[in-house]
Amino acid sequence: MTDLSGKTIIITAGRPKEVLDGVRHYANHSRPEDHGLRVAEELTAQGAKVIIISPNGRKIVTAEDMMAAFKEEVERSNPDIALQLASVSSIRPASVSEHKLKVKSVAGAAVTLDVVGNIDVPARMKALLPGKPIAGYDNYQQWFSEGDAPAIALIREIAERALVGKTPAEATQGSGKILLGGKLSGKKIIITSGPTAETLTETGDVITNFSSGKQGLAIAESLRKMGADVIYVTGPTKLADPDLGIVTLHVKNAVAMRDACVKHLRADAFIGVAAVADFGVVSPLAIRLSESEAFTLQLQQNPDILQTMGTHPTQRPTAVIGFAAETKDLILYATGKLEKKGADGICANEVGGAMIKRGSDRNKIQFVTRDGIEDWPELGKDEVGEYIGERIARILLRQGQIQPHQLRNEGGVNQVG
Repeated sequence: MTDLSGKTIIITAGRPKEVLDGVRHYANHSRPEDHGLRVAEELTAQGAKVIIISPNGRKIVTAEDMMAAFKEEVERSNPDIALQLASVSSIRPASVSEHKLKVKSVAGAAVTLDVVGNIDVPARMKALLPGKPIAGYDNYQQWFSEGDAPAIALIREIAERALVGKTPAEATQGSGKILLGGKLSGKKIIITSGPTAETLTETGDVITNFSSGKQGLAIAESLRKMGADVIYVTGPTKLADPDLGIVTLHVKNAVAMRDACVKHLRADAFIGVAAVADFGVVSPLAIRLSESEAFTLQLQQNPDILQTMGTHPTQRPTAVIGFAAETKDLILYATGKLEKKGADGICANEVGGAMIKRGSDRNKIQFVTRDGIEDWPELGKDEVGEYIGERIARILLRQGQIQPHQLRNEGGVNQVG
């Protein structure tokens, strides 16, 4: 059997993000994001020394960033083998905008976006490591290799084994106890969370948004603790499903998320936290571009889930709350969104280049309603859920769906009056 012990193997891993604007990016979702890490663990167990180059926030974001870090590490460590396991998008934006591009129109309307072929990662690896064994997946997710056939064959076997059995369940339900007596006891609330990922090409390239899903998850758990029956509809994230008896539905794209929400009407409240991709395609495109070759994507506007729920002709939830993530003119946009979408409140927070940052567990929100603007203090994500729960309770009280005695403060952040 081929012996990898003592070999230094450099691995590119994860999902580089080709930033389009302040909130959107292209990526590739054909393989799990942790695929490279799982391969690295097995190679380490076989005695290899493994160096991983992976997107990590602000320093490594794009494939170009990844290859710059790869070059530095090659010069430092002179590895024996290079393995390309990053899921690299075959396309990147022709130009990058600091602010969120405004090309919204009605659902189904045509949208065009200019792209170019992404950098040729295998070619760059070969140039940096001439004569060394190199293998992995190219920008079209096809396996490539050259040099040391026995070692590469073993590595490919390990890489393919690491792909088995990692698809998420379509739906799960937590096993937590049913909570009674809270302000929202027995009220059915639908929450969307995470990003959606719209598949653009047959090789798994997507357009998606910067969203960890942490805020939506925290809201779902906070409202469940207030007694609500929660339907949690989430796009692809790294987060574990919530417990506490919350029903979790996994979806990928905007149409599937919209359909899941409509299927679970009637509901007392809807909270649209998900960063839904604005554009998609009718069917994945078969395109192959050389590095920097220009192409114009023909897309269409996705359905607007918040507007669907806020203007539903027969089953509109009593309380409809949305989120507005903007790079500028935040309040102006949030106020317009409140009216256009038929919402009762908009949680507005300013974003932008900082969306690439990871790990923030706090949020600063201005809550926009027809009565005015509430400037909330900086809160933990779970506290944001409590504030939203109190506002939903206020709306339900006005509609006679809960009684004043149910709104006694139970240690929450705000007394509803």
